[in-house]
Amino acid sequence: MSTKERIPRALTAKNVIEQEFELLPLKGAWHDAFGEPERTGVWLAWGNSGSGKGSFMIQLAKMLSEYGDVFIDDLEEGGRHTFKVNALRYGLSSAQGKVLVRKEDMATLDARLSKPRSPEIVIINTVQYMHVNTKWYRQFAEKYARKKLLVFFSQADGKRPKGTLADDIKYDADLKIWVEGFKAFSNGRTWGATKEYTIWEEGAAEYWGQQEIEQ
Repeated sequence: MSTKERIPRALTAKNVIEQEFELLPLKGAWHDAFGEPERTGVWLAWGNSGSGKGSFMIQLAKMLSEYGDVFIDDLEEGGRHTFKVNALRYGLSSAQGKVLVRKEDMATLDARLSKPRSPEIVIINTVQYMHVNTKWYRQFAEKYARKKLLVFFSQADGKRPKGTLADDIKYDADLKIWVEGFKAFSNGRTWGATKEYTIWEEGAAEYWGQQEIEQ
């Protein structure tokens, strides 16, 4: 670096504290679990098969549609029957056209999001079907995460996101959501009073009750 080049001024602690951020004013059980995260950035939710992850995705999409248009890139299911069942069960149609669903590769999604008035909120299901490497993902996130909310869903390997890419996304994510036994737990940088959201009351009661018995 040339000595004539100016080094950007660093922020003081007071500057940081006084910065204003646009937040999602979540309500009810959502606020209790996840607080008020930023309106833009990266989130990651992961869980094992049968944990309630698919149901959580539909409920999350419906809730987020209150704050902007939502596009679900359903790489894993492609809007198949299981998606329809969950959409009907949780009343996704009440979002009144604010939630769009399609299965498209990441290059096509990139082109979609580059257009004016593209959806403010993007849900990608799942990381394992993205078929891109970490370098591609970082370029994608750098391009969009400052102006949109990118929500990635991932399969799990035990209690960790499955694969290198999912693990890398986890470290980037502001909101890290672990799904187990029909509950979604905040493991990220923002949380509410309970740090957990119940996806399905009966299923959660049965699962966690059995966990207590086994312990």
